[in-house]
Amino acid sequence: MDPYAYTSGRWLRNHAAETAARQLRFDFDGLCRRAVACRPGASKVVRWEKYEGSYNRAFVLHLDDGSTLVARVPFSAAGPPRLVTNSEVATMAYLRKMTSIPIPEVLDWSDDPLNPLKTEYIIMQHVEGVQLRDRWDAMSPQEHLLCVKSLALLVKEMHLLQFPAYGSIYFDSASVDARHRIPLLDGFFIGPSLAHRYWAECAPGEGRWYKRRQPNRGPWTTFEAFTQSLLDTGVSHFPPETVPGTLEYYGTVEENLELLATLGKVTAKLSKDPRIQMVSGPKLFHNDLHMRNIFVSHYDATKITGVIDWQSTTLDPVLLYAHMTPDLCTSPRFTEDLLEEGGEEERNGDDVYETAATAAEREKIQSDVDRCRKTWELSLYVHAQKLHDARALDEALLRPYRQCFSTWQYGATATRDVLKELSARWSELALPGQPPYQPTDEELVHDAKRSEDFQAVLMLEKWHQHALDLGSDGWVPTERWDDVLELHEEFYNNWMDAARTASDEGMSEEKAAKMWPFDPPVSLRQIGRAG
Repeated sequence: MDPYAYTSGRWLRNHAAETAARQLRFDFDGLCRRAVACRPGASKVVRWEKYEGSYNRAFVLHLDDGSTLVARVPFSAAGPPRLVTNSEVATMAYLRKMTSIPIPEVLDWSDDPLNPLKTEYIIMQHVEGVQLRDRWDAMSPQEHLLCVKSLALLVKEMHLLQFPAYGSIYFDSASVDARHRIPLLDGFFIGPSLAHRYWAECAPGEGRWYKRRQPNRGPWTTFEAFTQSLLDTGVSHFPPETVPGTLEYYGTVEENLELLATLGKVTAKLSKDPRIQMVSGPKLFHNDLHMRNIFVSHYDATKITGVIDWQSTTLDPVLLYAHMTPDLCTSPRFTEDLLEEGGEEERNGDDVYETAATAAEREKIQSDVDRCRKTWELSLYVHAQKLHDARALDEALLRPYRQCFSTWQYGATATRDVLKELSARWSELALPGQPPYQPTDEELVHDAKRSEDFQAVLMLEKWHQHALDLGSDGWVPTERWDDVLELHEEFYNNWMDAARTASDEGMSEEKAAKMWPFDPPVSLRQIGRAG
């Protein structure tokens, strides 16, 4: 087992850059020695396992005194050096001090990538219990509800915390200048936000920071200042000029900049609305509150024993958390697998009883998911009122804020769709005055075809993510790579064949190739097979 190379998966898109961002060179033996030093009764690591996520590599270290520790090192994709590690450890320490949320104790850490180990690292206690995802399917519906309620009580503790600014939490020792510090508690301050939207240059192969505006990463003491940061970030993602051959629905740089300016006028109006103001204050919420990051007791799966992965935790407006729902309430594996089974059986004309039984089981599981979702919403109403209120708001009021910093990522048509919906429903949503964006009939007709192409690209990507069981970035587990590669090439060829037959409908091979959401098979073949 290689502690330095990324071995968990491959990518159908941007593979070389994604892999390079996860290659590490550091003193692994030295890291093991640091872990042993945390346990006075231990003398060596007797065995270890490697686990890899999107932003970190974790090592579960088993020591000769019978104890188990976790050592974690960040990938460059995690965010800015020094700040990411300092903030994660500080956030964990702050929450351990201010709440009863079960968070593993950090035993040793360094935010200096030039230390003797040549990497930033965190060494912490191993959480007692088992990951919730390994227990969930064996739990009863009643246990599911109790577990959802237990998680809501932890969210309540986060929700009760009050903060004077938006940003991220750091120790006083962090490498942040005095101009970007707002005092919190003794030993802590609020500094620049570590939300990934502000650090696009850390994303593999992106380099999307073109310095059209000065970096605006906080901290911010007002919602107006925070909203301006979203706009500044959006502007900074635009390249100097439009790349020749860009699909029409994406729009030119100038067109997108104009639409972003309109978004600025829209958010300025929305921010005066009492409904937005009620959910605009800074709150701390776990960014990835899913079953893989929740540990439960071996003996009682409704008792949460640990919550891990606090990296890049931010103090954001409540409204930006509105779309986040734990997978306890939405996990597609409760429905998608059975949907696929039922569909296959029906297509093959197999035994009717088997199909009916599958449908009954599907209904049972969906009913359980629905109960969990309702329990979650009711629990938030009781324990985290502002988060509940944000989730209850019409999405048309919230989308403009999210679109500000992702305008160039999705293009002009996506921004227009957000603006058109809000404009069409302005009176229905009881907003005062006239909407800042009022498209003409001619613009609506012109946008219709562009919107059709945009939706086709979205559906194409979503369909392939489902059919090939991919991550949103095209990630594929190594053990499935060969099979997925063959299917991907088959799907690509079918797509291109369809484009050739639809040439009289405005489609061309060149356009179809640009609409394809992943790299073409010819470039993926160069990666080679996994087996």
